[in-house]
Order: sequence, then structure tokens, then C-alpha cells
Amino acid sequence: MKVLLLTDSAGKLSELVSWLEDLGRQVVMAFSPRRALRILHSDHTIDLVIAEASASRGHGSKLLQSVKQDPRTKSIPVIIVDTQFDDAVVRDYLQKGIDDIVMLPIAKETFEAKIRNATDRGKETILVVDDEPLIRDLLEQFLLLERYKPICVESAERALEVLKEQPIDAVITDIMMEGMSGIDLLVKVKEFDLEIPVIMITGFAGSYGPQELISMGADGYFTKPFHNVDLIYTLRQVLNRARCGRSHRKPVAG
Repeated sequence: MKVLLLTDSAGKLSELVSWLEDLGRQVVMAFSPRRALRILHSDHTIDLVIAEASASRGHGSKLLQSVKQDPRTKSIPVIIVDTQFDDAVVRDYLQKGIDDIVMLPIAKETFEAKIRNATDRGKETILVVDDEPLIRDLLEQFLLLERYKPICVESAERALEVLKEQPIDAVITDIMMEGMSGIDLLVKVKEFDLEIPVIMITGFAGSYGPQELISMGADGYFTKPFHNVDLIYTLRQVLNRARCGRSHRKPVAG
């Protein structure tokens, strides 16, 4: 895991850097909000942003706003640190979606607990199921770039095992696979947890049409050959609906 640290001076927060390294975190430094944003957009392994509130003439607030307004980075936790905060500043950070505030000095144990709490919320986990290695690799790389956490498996049988092992936020599955089909997997997922969104990958010449898939319980679909924009639109829509907890969900087409 990498942590992006926005500060005016490499030595100013050296104690926090040392504590982060003790937690196994690699720290990447940025000395301006513009540089911090460039790093975020080019390095999809950044999982946490820590910004010194007074860095770059108080631009920590602007960095927070930019991170939380960008769909590619809004899921990344942001922690603001400084030696003092007034009520107006705290309200501003809360309105912009801050994940936590660290008042310095701070005990090491308290700081480490805040880091764990922020990163535990983490990225949404997407289970990708396809027996074609190329498709799995393409989906994995794209989901990583979009700041999701992909888990890729080659069969519906393995997908069901993963569902029992850890929380999953959404499933993307091909229909035609050896062994259990994507349709069978859809049924099993909904029996396991009705609220887990399932997106089906279908072909123009496939045996199942979009409306038929929706009638079977799919939350969304996209077609092969697919475009990244179709996939991300579909995924964001079904995840947003799941977060809102709607009981009657309409299909989303990619």
C-alpha cells in the first residue's frame, strides 16, 4: 500500500512517515497540490492521502475537494493533519468529505488506529468471473485504474467460494463458461445475498438478451466487444443503487 503525503517539507512530518513505514506503508511525497493530483492520476496503487492543512498556503482543502469530486479518486481516504484547527476549517473539511483529522502532536498508537480505520473502508471489491484469461486481465487492469479492488477468478464454482470467504461489493460475470454458467452463478449469488449487484457480460449473438437477463435478476449488463466507458458507467450505476439500498432496482445497460 502507498500513502501520498502532501507537505511543504520532507522533514516536517518525518515522525509520521516513520510510523507509516512501521505499518508497512510506502510513502510518496508531494510538495504542491498540483503535483499530488498528478501522482494520484498516474499511480493507481495510492490507497491513502495525508495532507498537511497548511501545506502550499493552505491548499490541503483544495486538494481534498479535487480528490473527492473526481470519480477516479473519490474512494481514496483523505486525512488532514495540522497543529491546530478552528471550527470553520473543520466544517469546511467535513463538507468536502474528509475521512479524518489528525491534530499534532499525536500518540503513535492513536495515529496508527486512525490509519487503519481510514484504509479499512478502502476500495469497493469487484469479483470478476470469466474463463478467458485475456478478458480477466483486461477487466482487472481497467478496474485497478478506476480505483476498484478486483478479484479475478476463472470459474463460477471458484466465485462462490470467494463469496463465502470475504465481502464482495459487486460481481461481473461472463455467461458462457465451462462448468457452471454465468446464469447459474447469478441465481446462486442472489440466493446467497440478494443485495450483491451482478453484472452480466453478454454477446450480440448470445443465447440471452438483455431483457431476459434482467428478468432473471441481473442488475446490469454490457456486451462484447465492450468499451471501458460502458463498463464503468454500468458498474457505477449498480454500485450507487446498492449503496442507496433501493429494494426495487431498474436495469442498467452498458
